[in-house]
Amino acid sequence: MVKRPRKPAAPPEARARYRALAAVALTLGCAAALLFGLSRIGDEARRGIGPRDRYAIPVSDVRCPAPPGLSREQFLSEVRYAGDTGPTVQLLDPELRAKLTKAFKAHPWVLSADRVTAEPPGTVLVELTFRTPALAVRVGNDVRAVDTLGVVLPTGAPVAGLPQLVGEAAPPGAAGAPWPDEAVRRAAALAAEYKPREIERTPQGFQLTLPDGKRLSVSR
Repeated sequence: MVKRPRKPAAPPEARARYRALAAVALTLGCAAALLFGLSRIGDEARRGIGPRDRYAIPVSDVRCPAPPGLSREQFLSEVRYAGDTGPTVQLLDPELRAKLTKAFKAHPWVLSADRVTAEPPGTVLVELTFRTPALAVRVGNDVRAVDTLGVVLPTGAPVAGLPQLVGEAAPPGAAGAPWPDEAVRRAAALAAEYKPREIERTPQGFQLTLPDGKRLSVSR
């Protein structure tokens, strides 16, 4: 029977290095587990503390600008309805910024919710960019405003001083959505670019009456 030679034992220096590396790996693993546990505990603590009444902020107390024609109170009431938001928000809710951003962006006046800041002891600030009225469009006995992208603004949005689209247009659809008629959307883009007094549709495209009375033809 042939005996296999024994593997030479690792020198003491190598064994010492292995033990040191194992100790470092174990220490790093324990530290990572500890940090993960503390993070989870912090999240759970915030979720537990958040629902308490003293951390509840009425949506009506949120500080933000208001669009033309609305008070801040009216605007926030509409934000609650459009965003399907309750009467309060929780200051320590880890999803506070995402929830408020979604709620404000659901309002037809809001182009973007740029920043949400929660400051102690109970202040919530929201920075917004509103849609810019660009064109007045007649629909029956009503005149509606659209923004530079052809998005329908709410009923009551100011139309004074806006370029007018001559003639009537198809119904606008819901506020906050693009006007279904592509010609209205194109006219809104032209109004934003040239700032005319009037825009009239023609078989070839559009005729713009500029503030100085000159006329400009633009193809489709």
